[in-house]
Amino acid sequence: MKQRVKSLGAVLAIAVGAGGLFSLPVWATSRPATPVVMPVTGTVTVTGFGVTSLVHGSSNPSTVTLSAYQALELRAAIESLSPEGGNPVCMEDSALLYVRVAHGGKTIWNAVADECPGVLRVTNPASSHLMNDRSCSFWHLVNGFFTPNQASATRRDSQSVCADPQD
Repeated sequence: MKQRVKSLGAVLAIAVGAGGLFSLPVWATSRPATPVVMPVTGTVTVTGFGVTSLVHGSSNPSTVTLSAYQALELRAAIESLSPEGGNPVCMEDSALLYVRVAHGGKTIWNAVADECPGVLRVTNPASSHLMNDRSCSFWHLVNGFFTPNQASATRRDSQSVCADPQD
């Protein structure tokens, strides 16, 4: 009987351990304790780049001011991003996108999306968050804010970093 109990315990331990191997990482299913909500009062601008380089950074910026409707769409897209897990390290990085919300001439919220490790760094006076920016629906929306002649590197590189199926 003792042998059977030990074997049953071992089987249970293996099953629980294997379940951990096949479960989703915590950041893929959980939401941040403080929701990331982009304010839409004020001026919302999005800046993409014509040139990106992992070694030399980003250049040739194009900035567009979003309409109220576009700002609401962007806020919803950012809220749908999952929190970033872990602390990936990259030797080089380039910014793909800047989002700035200003009110009364002062920046009240800002976010920077990068190519490596693929996070949207959101900062405001009250908090800071890292969001996983590998969402294709997020990048399809953002790229639609630019004309075909604007932010060519942002549009190109964002399609190579997005990881979910095309919409």
